[in-house]
Amino acid sequence: MRWIAGAFVTVALAMVSASGVIFFCKLGKSYSEIAVNDMANFGTYFGGVAGPLLAFLTVAGLALTMMMQNRQLEQVAEANLKDQHIRMLIEIGHDIAAMEVQHIDGNITLGNVLNEGGQLGRGNVGALRKLLPRYVKVLGLYAKSVALYRVNISPDFDCKAFEQRGLRLLDRVEPHAEYLGQMGGPALATIRGHLENTLRTSESADTN
Repeated sequence: MRWIAGAFVTVALAMVSASGVIFFCKLGKSYSEIAVNDMANFGTYFGGVAGPLLAFLTVAGLALTMMMQNRQLEQVAEANLKDQHIRMLIEIGHDIAAMEVQHIDGNITLGNVLNEGGQLGRGNVGALRKLLPRYVKVLGLYAKSVALYRVNISPDFDCKAFEQRGLRLLDRVEPHAEYLGQMGGPALATIRGHLENTLRTSESADTN
């Protein structure tokens, strides 16, 4: 935008200067031969040429200023939107971390179960069936937020980091899909689709 403003000023100065040169060239007199009447005529000529030109450039300058201000407002809005998305992803990430330290039985936490990926004792199964669907629901919200970030902000850079984190969390959950009920498989597939950007159809499953 700044180079456009500079171009306007340059064009204005060039046209005003050119109008003076054209007048004196047509006058056909040297500087010493120019009379007061000639200068008066030049003033009238210059005003007739430069006045409308400068008025036009003033309007154009105001329009350019408004465009620059609008662009600055758009940049601020984009930065605020990006900040909101990142804060939301971070907050959901904190919720996921808080759920992983919840105890299923004794000293065993949900994070322990997901990290080990091993068999559970009978006393842990009931608690896992209650906690894991809630965990997947929050993970689904995280995946949708990543998809929104990809669409509204950028598919590159930090979005990739959020995608990879979500996929790592999902990989830990999938071995325990049997504890999610009938909708567990579709819910996990939807989450993966959001994270990998492969979800092309409308969602048929919710992460309940």
